[in-house]
Amino acid sequence: MNKKGQEIQFNWILIIIAGAIILAFFSIFIIKYIDLQEKKEAVEIGRTLDESLRLLESTQTLYLPIELGLTTQLEYFCIDETAFIKINNNYDQNIKDKVVYLPTNLKDNSLISWVYSFKQPFFITNIIYLSSSSKKYYFYNAPEEIYNQIPNIFNKEKVNLLSNLPDNKDVKIISFGVLPTTFEDAEVLVVDTENKKLNFNGQEAYYYGDGLLFGAIFSDYEHYKCIENKLLKKIHVVSDVYSRKASYLSATNPSCDYTKLKTALDKLKVINKIGEYEETEKFLTEENMKIYGGGCLAVF
Repeated sequence: MNKKGQEIQFNWILIIIAGAIILAFFSIFIIKYIDLQEKKEAVEIGRTLDESLRLLESTQTLYLPIELGLTTQLEYFCIDETAFIKINNNYDQNIKDKVVYLPTNLKDNSLISWVYSFKQPFFITNIIYLSSSSKKYYFYNAPEEIYNQIPNIFNKEKVNLLSNLPDNKDVKIISFGVLPTTFEDAEVLVVDTENKKLNFNGQEAYYYGDGLLFGAIFSDYEHYKCIENKLLKKIHVVSDVYSRKASYLSATNPSCDYTKLKTALDKLKVINKIGEYEETEKFLTEENMKIYGGGCLAVF
């Protein structure tokens, strides 16, 4: 091959190499651009979710549709009382100290939300429940007062038989008093209302009041226990506020006896089980009414 031919061949090699480098550069740029856009979308969805949760927690809105804008994969984590939602594997939205129950995995372009006021006997916090229309809840043998409290905006259905129900990850079966044995993929929650006992696919827990029962319906065992601890901390904080109020009223109204009520409130400040709250609730209600009936200022 003559010198001119070699130069032409060399030039073509240079062109091919340069083209490959340019192509690789633009490919990397496009990939990074797509990643950046996906991250940006996840952040925007996170902001929408956070604003909606703050609105729900602080207002009297009972339920609210949350539009995400596009089909979104949500994964819920609650670790050592630190809860966050991972959005499309790109962004973690911290839900801070809010008490939120939702399934571990959801994939939809919108969410359904419901707020339940946890006040036993005094207001503790607003509990938020999240799900999506793609998640189906079947209720077997459910008491009317429980089933009817759950808004119809959720994809729920009351059934008379456990047989022939769909068995997939988008289904949750809530059975009152009967343990189903024929489901492999569907989530199963068995509720014993007499003993206030829960069975999450073989893992047992207890509930106190309808607010926690609804929490069990919209979450799994690990998240239920984690959020229970967050709720306990809120009980501690609010009980401390009312204990201080009882001390103040006692000091400014010497003729009124707030001793028993304050002792009960101080007990709530250190409880480590939700069930202990139930033991004190009735006494608190009666003692507060007794004080008020005696012409003294009520604590709550």
